[in-house]
Amino acid sequence: MNFISISAFILLLAQSSFVFARVQIHHPLYAQNRSIHEPRLDELEFDCSTQSDGNYKHPIKCATHFVSCLNKQLTEKACATRDFEGGYCGCEIPTTTTTTTTTPAPPVGECNPDECQLEGNCQCYETCNKETSRWESLECNGDDTTGDLFWNPDLNSVHGGSCDYFNNLSPAVQELYRQDPTCIPPCDWYQKQEDECSPRYTYREQFNNQTTAGRERDLSCPEPPEAGLEPLYWNQQKLGCDKRSRVNKLDGVTPCPIH
Repeated sequence: MNFISISAFILLLAQSSFVFARVQIHHPLYAQNRSIHEPRLDELEFDCSTQSDGNYKHPIKCATHFVSCLNKQLTEKACATRDFEGGYCGCEIPTTTTTTTTTPAPPVGECNPDECQLEGNCQCYETCNKETSRWESLECNGDDTTGDLFWNPDLNSVHGGSCDYFNNLSPAVQELYRQDPTCIPPCDWYQKQEDECSPRYTYREQFNNQTTAGRERDLSCPEPPEAGLEPLYWNQQKLGCDKRSRVNKLDGVTPCPIH
């Protein structure tokens, strides 16, 4: 092989490597594996102080994650870790910046008591007060702490509905109530403000299709098995127990103090 042939071969090899590198860089699988900046919770343009408790579409990673508000605190969760029916994952869902519910708002103001009609949703209903001619709110469960009665608009619908057991509701009404986090809060892990930077946390169990009461359990991280080991605190960002030195406050940014 002469000098010209060797030079041509080297030039061809260099061009091939350049083309392969360009294909790698622009190939979507390669792009997915490149390291990118993961936004912190405080960098997300989402404010739980204006939202009701519940799940919402992630403002950035909407295809794989969603955000959750509880007690005005923001957390980020992966879609794969939830089996919810509200459709909070997927970028095709329009961004919501105001509080929304899926159940109708209760009537307010004046009413006609001669119509003898009831209006209700979830575990509350409204009746027209015969003395004031204004809507008055009542609760299906009242002082009963079992929390197992819901408004059934299909029962005795001639006068607007009645309180009933959840399993007697139609599938459409059951779905409506499940999708409203103000009616049936989803299962979740969270910390109360007074439990911040401590081993204590609260777990809300999945709705059992019977009652909304008694779903919260106060739990705690385990004690170290021996002296000298770092205590375990609840890490809201990781949804698990973690070493105290790696835990932030509920804002997701400020480190917990080490006493």
